[in-house]
Amino acid sequence: MAQYFIRHPLQAVVLAVLLTLFGLVAAFRLPVAEYPSIMPPTVSVSATYQGADAQTVQDTVATIIEGEIRGLDGLRSMTSNSDASGEYQLSIEFAPGVDGEIAAASVQNRIATVMPSLPQTVQNHGVTTSRSLPGMVFAMSLCSPHGTYDSIFLQNYAKTYFLDKIKRVSGVGSVDEYAEDYAMRIWLQPDKLAAKKLAVNDVLSAVQEQNAQPAAGTLGKMPVAGQQEHQLTGRVMNRRETPADFGQIILPAQKSSEIVRLQDVASVAEGKKDTRYASYQDGLEAASFSISLTDSANALETISEVKKILAEAQEMFPPDMEYRIVVDQTSFIEESMAEVAYTFGEALLLVALIVYLFLGNGRATLITLLAVPVSLIATFFFFYLCGYSLNLLTLFAMILAIGLVVDDAIVIIESVSRHLERGLPVKEAASAAMAEVQAPILAIAFVLAAVFVPVAFLPGMTGTLYRQFALTLVVSMGLSAFAALSLTPALCVLLLRSKEQLAEKNWLLAHFARCLAWVGRKYQRILGVCLRRGRLALLMLVLLTAGTVGLYLLLPREFLPEEDQGYIMAGLKLPAGTSLNHTIDSMLQLSEKLQAHEAVKAVISIGGVDLMADNTRSDSGILFVALKDWSERLADGQGVDDLLNWLDETAPQIVPEAVVLSINPPAIPEMGMTGGANLQLQDVSGHSEEELWAVVNKITALAKERPEIDEVEADFSIGTPYADFTVDEDKAKLMGVNMSDVYSALQVNFGGEEVNDFVRYGNVYKVIVQADKTFRDDLADMRFLFVRNSDGVMVPLDTLVKAERSSGPASISRYDGVRSIHFEISAGEGYSSGQAMDAMQEVVQEAASHGFHMAWAGSSRHAKEAQEETALLLLLSLVFVFLCLTFIYESWRLPWAVLLSVPVGIGGALLSELIAQQPGSIYMQIGILLVVALAAKNAILIVEFAKQRQKKGASVIRAAVMATKLRLRPILMTSVAFIAGCLPLALASGAGSGARSNMGIAVVGGMTLATLLGVLIVPVLYMAVAGKGKKF
Repeated sequence: MAQYFIRHPLQAVVLAVLLTLFGLVAAFRLPVAEYPSIMPPTVSVSATYQGADAQTVQDTVATIIEGEIRGLDGLRSMTSNSDASGEYQLSIEFAPGVDGEIAAASVQNRIATVMPSLPQTVQNHGVTTSRSLPGMVFAMSLCSPHGTYDSIFLQNYAKTYFLDKIKRVSGVGSVDEYAEDYAMRIWLQPDKLAAKKLAVNDVLSAVQEQNAQPAAGTLGKMPVAGQQEHQLTGRVMNRRETPADFGQIILPAQKSSEIVRLQDVASVAEGKKDTRYASYQDGLEAASFSISLTDSANALETISEVKKILAEAQEMFPPDMEYRIVVDQTSFIEESMAEVAYTFGEALLLVALIVYLFLGNGRATLITLLAVPVSLIATFFFFYLCGYSLNLLTLFAMILAIGLVVDDAIVIIESVSRHLERGLPVKEAASAAMAEVQAPILAIAFVLAAVFVPVAFLPGMTGTLYRQFALTLVVSMGLSAFAALSLTPALCVLLLRSKEQLAEKNWLLAHFARCLAWVGRKYQRILGVCLRRGRLALLMLVLLTAGTVGLYLLLPREFLPEEDQGYIMAGLKLPAGTSLNHTIDSMLQLSEKLQAHEAVKAVISIGGVDLMADNTRSDSGILFVALKDWSERLADGQGVDDLLNWLDETAPQIVPEAVVLSINPPAIPEMGMTGGANLQLQDVSGHSEEELWAVVNKITALAKERPEIDEVEADFSIGTPYADFTVDEDKAKLMGVNMSDVYSALQVNFGGEEVNDFVRYGNVYKVIVQADKTFRDDLADMRFLFVRNSDGVMVPLDTLVKAERSSGPASISRYDGVRSIHFEISAGEGYSSGQAMDAMQEVVQEAASHGFHMAWAGSSRHAKEAQEETALLLLLSLVFVFLCLTFIYESWRLPWAVLLSVPVGIGGALLSELIAQQPGSIYMQIGILLVVALAAKNAILIVEFAKQRQKKGASVIRAAVMATKLRLRPILMTSVAFIAGCLPLALASGAGSGARSNMGIAVVGGMTLATLLGVLIVPVLYMAVAGKGKKF
């Protein structure tokens, strides 16, 4: 093929232009995302049992729903939480490949079948199902800077004018609202009810009866008498909208002459539907919201549409109302991609400089660099065909590919230049060069593809992350090989000049050439020593390989490196049972201190939410802390780690009564809210609350003794204050009291009851009945509550019900349908999350060996799976490389000369990560695969030429020496160009730098050592495996 295009160079140019045009057209049609679609389908289920405790919610809601859902096809895990406020949250994760829409529909169908088995209160509230991932990508608040509007007005305004539009945006899974809805509150006064001989059920029945909007029919509708002239539509005008309207509701009276109205026994007022949450924006009362996406959503497109809706709504805002965005994951994505684009430009310039220094010819450099747009831009066309997106992984691969795609062109240019220096005409020089290098170029392309073939078999999230990266490299290298065999020799014929026409080199190029010649002479002497002492060199290789294995076992591991995403989170937890108003005071003190920090831009504070358990608790709060732009935080002490350390040191001084957990969110926010390791300890033997608490304390104490673990938090405690009510059933029956009236009195007075709805401002709101605050402060207030017996006598509730103080769990977690305890673990300083997970596993095995089952959940499970797959993936890659080389060389022995040199590069990658204190993440693993391919590439250049010389009659040692002398310059050129192209990755800073530097350091370190030692080890290996004969 190459010889054809040497004779017809313009045809090669036309093909290259067509490929580039196809790629350009496809590039503008590609979707843009942070990552490929890696999250498995996830369905969220929520329900409310108003007034119920955590145990009741678990027994009456969780067990029924999860028992029905457990048998769904493709179900991978279920995580649920039942809390003391009556809330139930269930997250169902399905296996990758399951259709999300079908999964959601299946869950809805299963829930529909068990709805009749759920408590009536739960049915009245409804069970909500949504395709929503556990983490959030966007958080904002609606606030009134001068205090004109309270949170009820702000929440109602949001729901009326833009919140429903946001929920309808494609890709939005759920919108969490951290402010309470507007409602009509009926505050009962039990003493007045008792005086009128009324019970709470009388009030409920009256409200249900008289707060209705019945149809009145139509007058004059056919069939009618012939003289009928008009038709009138009837309307009942007794609509209730205001507190005064509801106050006029008539209650049943004991005397027929007496009319008792609701306002006589209760106060009716507009207010909040519930008081679970309180949110603030920079200390101002606000209505706050967070958005989670579906598994198939494109974050950039979805959040862009959300911001468009907000901008349109802002134009209609009344005076003194504004919205403030605190968390916007798309800002991080856009900034990361801008940084990657900048890194791409730096890499390209460095590669161009290196190529120019080595070739010493502007035309030759131009020919080499023209391979970049052809190979990389044309890759976009294959993205389009495969349905891939333009994301951080594919952009990383393209940065690395810059150094790869010029390799083939460098090898050809160097060979052509060498023949030109011998005096051959340009066309003959190109023809001779291609005859020499065509075989190794094809071999390198096949080997690179072989390295990444096993990636296609990797399942789950790890396989998805690997796959698009691998495809980018394989396609760009395949296009590079095609360009090298077509465009590059054609351009050599068109652009290069013969020896007589070459201009003299300037002083810089001449000096560089002398330095390169000096390196060549030194190399020859060192190589001679290695060949003479081959056994010692092979022994050193064995030691290096053993050291590589040791480094692999020693290197800290984690799934993904941490990133500075422009915000942090802080969870605040006060002593169990602390009231919400006290939690708010502590939370606002911490918020005020955070707002004064030089790196902080804004703070959303939400009281009533437990960060770790993601449930409702009056003693907990969460703060979303937005940081200033990365460009404004270049000074020392303003990075994410600095702020987290500052908060850990400062928080105990500001709120000594609280425990504050500061968190850097996970690198992939859709994985969850917290970035630490996530352990679920399942109770498979039905332990008591006290036994579980003892196990939690033992595990926590042992974990704190381990240096690998910095903090460990469990979502289980039995210190939450409870009021236990015991009904004397015998006495109630003897006194003629219905048990349902007793339970209704407790629930309605202390927990509240949603009776029905009313319409106002064009929206539907709830009517809620509950005892006034002065009648539900303490257990003694039960003396004010009465029920009516069958004889119409009012019976004090405290004569039938015994009330005692006790304690119990604030929430109950379940994993895969089994009661569990959720632990969050953060790694100690100098340790990775992988080491913390290993340490925690040992702790649990020691403290809870019987009757418990340990399961890693969320990103921790993916990390464990990735660890198990990495070694197998590397082994399979080496096997595929060996088989590919065996096929090319038709020998079982020669491939070992290439394969045995690879551990040197792997060791260099691991050593550089260890020195730089980088974890062994999935990005490093991708880098190692690339190092394997590149180390093999250098070895192939030597082995291929040594094989050719030996076939021509040279001895093994002379063939090895001639090949290394001949190929040293192109090996150095390609390796240095590649390393220079990766330096911007290794030295990255700013948004997304964690992933870039983690991969870049591995590749730069691995290729540096592979180049320095590989050119010495490969000839020794060739001499060892080729033997003295000419057959292989």
